[in-house]
Formats: sequence, structure tokens, C-alpha cells
Amino acid sequence: MNELNDDLTNYYDESTFKAFKGIDDRPLSADTNGLVRSLDENEEEIISLLRDDNTHVYLAGLKNVAGVFYKKMVELFGGEEQWNEIKSRLQKEGRLSELLYE
Repeated sequence: MNELNDDLTNYYDESTFKAFKGIDDRPLSADTNGLVRSLDENEEEIISLLRDDNTHVYLAGLKNVAGVFYKKMVELFGGEEQWNEIKSRLQKEGRLSELLYE
């Protein structure tokens, strides 16, 4: 819908905004394959972005999206302790937002 509504042009500075699509054909499904695929395909860029002080993270979708995302972040950053440090900083600085539903 963002592409159809041209949300990036209307609400974001396109030169500094990056969104990773993780949507399956059945958006109300509990299937998270699209998210996993997107995270796998963009691992290096995600690591770089999450280390950047200007990056904001917005997770939206079914509640299991956050669990899948956080599990993958633990893998990418080499362990739970390393990811928790980054996650803590994002939360403390107000750069991590979630809109999750059942």
C-alpha cells in the first residue's frame, strides 16, 4: 500500500529512507517466510544500518514478526548479549517502534 499511496514521497526523505519488504502473499497469515527471506537477503546492510546512530527500526504486523526479527538479530550480531546491547540502545534512544497485533 505504501507504494500505491506514494507514502515515501509524501512522508519520508527518500534519500535517507530504506525499507525492507518482508510481506508474504497472505499478509494475515502467521507465516514469516517473507520476513526471514528479506532479512537473509539484506544481512550486511541491516547490520550496518543498525550500527548507525541515525537508523530507526519500525516493526509492524502479527506479533510473531518481532520474535522472528529478534531471533535473526541474535544470529546476525553473534549472540544474545551483543544484540541486547544494540536493542537496548535503540529503545533508550526511542529508535525502536513496534505495531504488533494478534
